[in-house]
Amino acid sequence: MNRGFSLVETVLSMLILGIALLAIALVPVATTKLMVSSAENERASLIATRKFEELEAEVSSSDLSTNIKPGNWSIDGLTLSWDISARAGQKQTVTMTVSWPGVAGQKQRVFTREVSTFAAPRAQ
Repeated sequence: MNRGFSLVETVLSMLILGIALLAIALVPVATTKLMVSSAENERASLIATRKFEELEAEVSSSDLSTNIKPGNWSIDGLTLSWDISARAGQKQTVTMTVSWPGVAGQKQRVFTREVSTFAAPRAQ
């Protein structure tokens, strides 16, 4: 009796090995996409925070009757648009939407912040 591998066993083992190697080869691609997506989300958060701070500085440096005006702004492929979703007394709720062309299609994040129009006394 001859011992050894048949052609079918060899082909099946090569198929299983090929599938395993393909799965291992796709891990770096998926990891890179995840890292880029995370970096894009972080960048969107930082730009939104920066714009919120600019809007707050505008309001706090002016008189109490000043309200934040809706608007939009583009920077390096990101588009920011903000709107006032609620006003209650001296507080305004600002909703900011950041959108950008992501790695896997169009991405969008929405941020909300309550901004007070109470200005600190300015030194003369």
